[in-house]
Amino acid sequence: MPKPTTTVVAPAVDFDVDALDATFEGSLSLQEAAKACRVSRPTVQRWMRLGLADRAGTVHRLPAFRMGSRRMIRKADLRDFLAAIA
Repeated sequence: MPKPTTTVVAPAVDFDVDALDATFEGSLSLQEAAKACRVSRPTVQRWMRLGLADRAGTVHRLPAFRMGSRRMIRKADLRDFLAAIA
């Protein structure tokens, strides 16, 4: 019976680190978003979880995404959120 052979296979996708960094260039950590809005980090977390009502009573939630174990907020989403509740 022939012995099974072990081969090392390269990843199917070659990652471009510079392109990956550019993907998250327009993003902020919760702390950075809080500093930009002059509020605390728990306030930003509350906006993500519960949202904030505008003058008409419509509740808007701040969208966020995970990057590993960190939650991040896109600058455009923060801008849109602040415009919606103004």
